[in-house]
Amino acid sequence: MFFVKRFKIGTWEFGLLFRDGEFKGLVEPGTHSDFDWLGKIRVDIASQREPGLTHEKLDLIVKSGVLTSRAVVLDLKDHERALVWIENRFSHVLPSGLYAYWTGQ
Repeated sequence: MFFVKRFKIGTWEFGLLFRDGEFKGLVEPGTHSDFDWLGKIRVDIASQREPGLTHEKLDLIVKSGVLTSRAVVLDLKDHERALVWIENRFSHVLPSGLYAYWTGQ
């Protein structure tokens, strides 16, 4: 069908659903289809195998509140830094900015 968009999300992934460039929510793992009459739906895949979520529209995703139970969100100011430990090992230092790290739940 011409107007049906199908996408598959792996068990270790989440889909980031955008309609007209606006973030609409997370898409759970599985195979999904949606009517896309005007070609305005976009689904970006975010892997939970990576410790952090990086996206050009991370600010919109954080403002929506969908990450509260799935990720730790850090909004570091100019005078703040964060030490990141992954699996009890030091990984890196974060400069100021907005970051989201999966909690593994």
